[in-house]
Parts: sequence; structure tokens; C-alpha cells
Amino acid sequence: MKWFGFVFVLVIFTTNSVFAQNHKVVSKEQRISFFMERAQQDAKYEQTLVTGNKEDELDIWKDQKRFEKDLKDWDWASYDAYMFAKKNAYLKHDEVCEDHCNHTDYYFEQITPYLMYQPYDYHKQKISLGTEVYNRTLSEWQVKIK
Repeated sequence: MKWFGFVFVLVIFTTNSVFAQNHKVVSKEQRISFFMERAQQDAKYEQTLVTGNKEDELDIWKDQKRFEKDLKDWDWASYDAYMFAKKNAYLKHDEVCEDHCNHTDYYFEQITPYLMYQPYDYHKQKISLGTEVYNRTLSEWQVKIK
């Protein structure tokens, strides 16, 4: 199962390095849209994760936290959108999951920060995406998340 974690890490860092190299040619709207989609994919992966090995699970979550820290350091707006989209993905999953998902206690411990995440300056801040301006409220972000 270690190869599984390695592949996951490789995908995360490849994605991060590609965006870091091309950040001047990608618009803010494209970056935010990309990272919102990436958050949904990451959440889906984490929700279906079955490693059978506690050490592999710990490694995957550790790598995920490192990715989020790197994203936050690189582009705050993308990080903010990523975290909020991930929060929304976990909330949606929780509506259908109930007891049949068999998530570990460690899983619930790791997703708690996403469920509690509030976008930066939640009630006041606006984010400009191209020519449109979106208030950072749950309902408006959900429109963008699909």
C-alpha cells in the first residue's frame, strides 16, 4: 500500500509545481476554479480511502496537510477557495454517508478542520473573479462548486 500513498503524493506535488511554474499565465479565476475542483476530487478520494494500514493513512493525511500549507504559502485566494470547497464536499458527503461508510476515527479527526473552516474575512471580504464579484457566503460558493 505504500505505492498508493506515493502515487497520491506524486499527483499532489506535480499539480502544485505545474501551477507554481505557470501562475503568471493562469488567471485568478482559472486558479480558483481549478483548486475548487481539486478540493472536490481530494475529498472524494479521502472519503473512499481504504488503506488497511494505519501508517499509510497517516502518511496520506500528512501529505495532504503539506500540500495545503504549500498552497496557502503560494496563493492565499486559491487556498481559501480550496478549503471552502473541501468543506462543502465533506458536508455533502455527510448527508448521504450515515453509518455505512465505515470511516475511521482518525478520518473524522482529520476532516474536522475542514468542517470548521471559514473563508478569510467571511462576512466582509469579496473575491473578484474576472469581471464578476462574489461575496464569500456558503450559498454563493456552492453555486460555483457544483
